Amino acid sequence: MTTDSYVHSHKDPGKGKQYDSFYATDPWHVYLWGREQAVLRQLLRDQFGDRPIDLLDFACGTGRITSALEPHVRSAVGVDVSPSMLAQAREKLQRTELVEGNLLEGDLLAGRRFNLITAFRFFVNAEPGLRLAAIKALAPLLTEDGCLVFNNHQNLGSAYIQITKAYARLKGFKFANTLSIAECETLCAAAGLRITRIYPVAMFHLPRLHFPPAVYRAADAVGAWSPAFARHAECPIIVARRT
Repeated sequence: MTTDSYVHSHKDPGKGKQYDSFYATDPWHVYLWGREQAVLRQLLRDQFGDRPIDLLDFACGTGRITSALEPHVRSAVGVDVSPSMLAQAREKLQRTELVEGNLLEGDLLAGRRFNLITAFRFFVNAEPGLRLAAIKALAPLLTEDGCLVFNNHQNLGSAYIQITKAYARLKGFKFANTLSIAECETLCAAAGLRITRIYPVAMFHLPRLHFPPAVYRAADAVGAWSPAFARHAECPIIVARRT
């Protein structure tokens, strides 16, 4: 990996504390986190029922997703390359095994397999080659009936993302990475996976305006009426399974 790869983006000392502080105080991200937790609970019911769950949280960072899932799973493993992010995770997690290392460079997990693998805030941020390498490394770690769950927090199908990206282009500055749902489908297919469900998160978002959470939840409820609607959420949570 080159030195400017996303792999190296969160390794600075203190990065973990900065990360948690931002997501705990920014109003929009506070809403998103509450919504994501609700969707994750629903997803576990929908996808697993009463079956025991063995979780791998890839690029687990400070353990936010792991902490939401830990009470509901039989076993949990979190993997990340950043010592400062993992230090924050250790403060949150009770019984998750945390592994520091690059899953793409060696067999860190001794051949173990999982029926739930999560990868949040990773695929959009990673450069294309890293995205592909990561999903190809994760797919073989799934059990036959397992699922990969990831979010697309900069979904190009979202009106908000399209507007803000166009504004950035007009002003001459670089906008953050984006992914469309079609690109997510292509990415999954390259690893022998198929998207089977999209949970809408953030169907409604206006720049610099904040609304009561009930307004956002109502918009997401409308998005859940149809898979076609869900494809236009700003931060959808996506389920993929083996083809």
